[in-house]
Amino acid sequence: MDIGNSKKVTKDTLDNPSYEGNFRDNNNIVVGHHMYPEIIAHVPPDSKEIPNLIHELCNFANNESVEFIHPIIKGIILHFLIGYIHPFNDGNGRTARSIYYWYMLSQGYWLFEYMSLSRRIVRSRKEYDLAYLYTEYDEMDLTYFIKYNIKCIDESLNDLMDYVKKKQREQEDIKKIVQNFPELNLRQGMIIEEFMKHSSKLFAIKEISETFRVVYQTARTDLLLLASKGFIIKKISGKTFVFTFNENSTSFSSIK
Repeated sequence: MDIGNSKKVTKDTLDNPSYEGNFRDNNNIVVGHHMYPEIIAHVPPDSKEIPNLIHELCNFANNESVEFIHPIIKGIILHFLIGYIHPFNDGNGRTARSIYYWYMLSQGYWLFEYMSLSRRIVRSRKEYDLAYLYTEYDEMDLTYFIKYNIKCIDESLNDLMDYVKKKQREQEDIKKIVQNFPELNLRQGMIIEEFMKHSSKLFAIKEISETFRVVYQTARTDLLLLASKGFIIKKISGKTFVFTFNENSTSFSSIK
């Protein structure tokens, strides 16, 4: 990590292109309370200090020879420092989280690529802001911010495990469909699973084509085949066909 790369992280991410790749050169920026924007929650360091502060941050990120700091704790500290320094005119929050993700992945924590920490932060924005404030107001005691982020990691990991279990159940259902109906291929089994999950929805051919990444004609052939076998029902909407799950089919009694 170096100063040049820390600037590049904002490229193509900001509403104002002139801000991209540049540190702020003014002090016309404060961090407002997320619920009461008129209340100033944080005044970032003077813009003249930013190059030196970022240089020190990069040294901290790159230096592994000093006293051992667990990589997760170090990643959380980097997250905090970017938010505290507020080096850019815009996008500091997403930049802080991006650097946090980058550091964790660089340290071999590959599972972070699949964990939605940002979504957890959005859901608990009040706690996120308070973790920053408590740290700053208590003589920069990072315990508050570290505990908050550890909680987010734990909750995100649980979310990921729930998602994996859900997908495993779906795969088992698809496997049962294909085993019970050997005339169907795997993709057609997946289409039936999609209809079963959204049993009251009307599906257009184009939607199935896009969802399963096949050409329109292949999606049309699959749907007409499944309709002919009674798995789904074909209807006409305007000038096009739409399809819905056949709730009255007896074929699914063994796999529902």
